[in-house]
Amino acid sequence: RGAALDLSDLGGGTQWTIEVTASHEGRPRQVNLMRAGDREMTAELPADAWTRQVFTAPAPFGWRSGLALSVPGGSEALLISRVDVDRGRAWPSLRIVAAVVGSGLAAIIGLGAAGLSAGAGLAGGAFLIGGGALAIAAAPLVAIPFAIPFFAIVTAGALLAATQSALVSLLAARGFSRLPAAAARAAAAAGWVAWLSATAFPLYRGGHFVFHSSIAEEIWKGRFLIYYLPYPGSMLSEQAQWGNVVVPHPALYQTLAAPLAALPRPWFYLAEKAILALLFAATTLVASLLADRAAGRRAAAFAAVVAASLVPAFQLLGLGHLMTILGVAASSAALAWVAFRAFRLDRRDTWWITVALLTFCFLSYTAALLFTGLVLAALIAGAARRDPGLARSLATATAAAAAFAFLLYYVHWTWPFLSQSVPALLGGSAREATPVLKRLALQPGKLAYSYGSLVVPVAGLLGLALLRPSWPRRVLWAWAGILVGVSAADVFFNFLLKHHYYAMVPVAVGIGALLARVEGASRPGRWAALAAVVLAAGLGLRTALDVALGRIP
Repeated sequence: RGAALDLSDLGGGTQWTIEVTASHEGRPRQVNLMRAGDREMTAELPADAWTRQVFTAPAPFGWRSGLALSVPGGSEALLISRVDVDRGRAWPSLRIVAAVVGSGLAAIIGLGAAGLSAGAGLAGGAFLIGGGALAIAAAPLVAIPFAIPFFAIVTAGALLAATQSALVSLLAARGFSRLPAAAARAAAAAGWVAWLSATAFPLYRGGHFVFHSSIAEEIWKGRFLIYYLPYPGSMLSEQAQWGNVVVPHPALYQTLAAPLAALPRPWFYLAEKAILALLFAATTLVASLLADRAAGRRAAAFAAVVAASLVPAFQLLGLGHLMTILGVAASSAALAWVAFRAFRLDRRDTWWITVALLTFCFLSYTAALLFTGLVLAALIAGAARRDPGLARSLATATAAAAAFAFLLYYVHWTWPFLSQSVPALLGGSAREATPVLKRLALQPGKLAYSYGSLVVPVAGLLGLALLRPSWPRRVLWAWAGILVGVSAADVFFNFLLKHHYYAMVPVAVGIGALLARVEGASRPGRWAALAAVVLAAGLGLRTALDVALGRIP
């Protein structure tokens, strides 16, 4: 009784054919079965038998082209199993057309606010309008309801681009020299739109997204200690895929997201997705700044576009590995700071900022602690002979951060890990021979899975090899060593593939440096660099569609 189905915006200018499969319990009856616009269908329904009834109704073209269906004769005895609607060759409503065109205009404004040329802005706006029209033609049932939310997301992305430009202008007026270029600001804003749109789309599945969000809700309700302290059966730190071994996982992401749980759940999820997209946008700016320092302004532009297009970012969102996303962002910020400020570690303020960033990184996720710690160990060892003072300052900052992280969290988990997990891991590995050659043969495929193509990480490493010797280059090389380290560890422990993602920034910087060199070589090189950027963006777009359509397993 009172049931309604609002199909406004789903198209008009045609006759809709509506087929209702219905039944009436107990006895036959004439029922005012369905109303669509100004048309009603009255049907003779037999008792306790399904029957199909068909009628047509005109759907006018206008601001909200479409019809709202209702059941004026609803009762407890009336049963409706399905309603099939054939809209004919319906035209989208003017409201949806305005949303699609508005998205294009917002993109033009946003790219212009970021500092790009009018031509680049027009190209971006045309791409969104054309893509929106294609999506509505291909999948109207999900694309049409998403048109207005997408317009809101693009508008917010334009505001993000304008905010970045305003901050850059403010910092430049205060004497800061190395700041994100227009291309980097535009790439960060465009990436934010793409990451949020993919996760806000109606068919997004999210992998572990709800799992981590539920923990945030539990923490907001006061159950923080359940995830902070060890206890039998911890769903956060007991790894079922590794034989239920205990691996400490700080609930820092869930704790930071917990206040958002005060919002109604749909808004809570949307706010989380917006913040996750912001973390990737920040990582894009970090990649651009590092490329600027290591290889120049053109490399910075290429690195930003590549970073915003990388498959791993979209894949992590599709898998719902929210703790990994925080870990990648925290690790990127800490290592970028080390690349920029290592030679100022003798200053107390710089040293304490380094300690704070590394502590946050170590607490963000256990993998961030492991891989960032390995990078720092390689840097300290490499600097020990060349610059003992630098090595000593970096070592003391790392040790202090590790001590703070231990006292704040890991102290509770050290004994359970050593007493339970280590024997289980060592005992398990001794039961059968490790298939070294077989796992080595799988490594190229695993890297291709993580990055969309094996060419991407290989090109990144090649670009890093072409950089001129410098401290940022040494940081990037140690950072890129995560790829080698994970591949080696995977042979013996079969680690999860997501750990390849911690090398996203150096891969993007390396590709940016490589493309800048190719572009500067000749006119054909310029076209080759442009084609490479288009291919990289295509890989990212394909993965974004997989995320949006729920095709990430």
